[in-house]
Amino acid sequence: MRDRVEDRFPCKLHEIYQATEGYIASSCSHGNLHINEDILIVEKEWIDKESGRFAPIITDLNRRTLPIIRYRLNDILIEEKASCPCGSHFTRLQKIEGREDDMLWLPHSTNGSLVAIFPDLIRRAMYICQTQVSDYRIAQHGGVISFTYKSDDAAKAEQDITATLTELFTGLNVDKPEINFNVGIKQDLMKKQRRIACYQKPSFVD
Repeated sequence: MRDRVEDRFPCKLHEIYQATEGYIASSCSHGNLHINEDILIVEKEWIDKESGRFAPIITDLNRRTLPIIRYRLNDILIEEKASCPCGSHFTRLQKIEGREDDMLWLPHSTNGSLVAIFPDLIRRAMYICQTQVSDYRIAQHGGVISFTYKSDDAAKAEQDITATLTELFTGLNVDKPEINFNVGIKQDLMKKQRRIACYQKPSFVD
């Protein structure tokens, strides 16, 4: 979408990361997203330190009403370690990946402990199926994943989806879940669109 907008209009597209809890980040002149650490204290609760994923704990220094003090968001942010050419020392974000309840959880193939499958990994895997699947929704309820999708060739789509997800889960050393397929998406316009959602984690397998 960014490429399409910038190709159509003679301007650079910038981003704002804002929520009810505050004005959290915005992009610099080089187009990189920085946390507004001049008006916020953002503590990092690491979800996966190796990959740079963390949940922000926010204290807003600029509010005069509705204090936000050490308020934890369930967003998944990815820290960018490289310095920015703009010269800012504010924390640079590689991306905003989604929310923690967008993660799927599957048992490790060896010890049964639950492993977080980050939404970006699912989205990347689904790009492979985009010639067969025009839209999809993934919902986890315990050990079962419901996969609802749009496609002109359901048989080929389900074959591609199964093969793609099996390869992903095998590479992550997690057990493949039971997948229930449904064709046709009914979108409730009064609800936020969520492509990937975990409504119930599976039980730990000892």
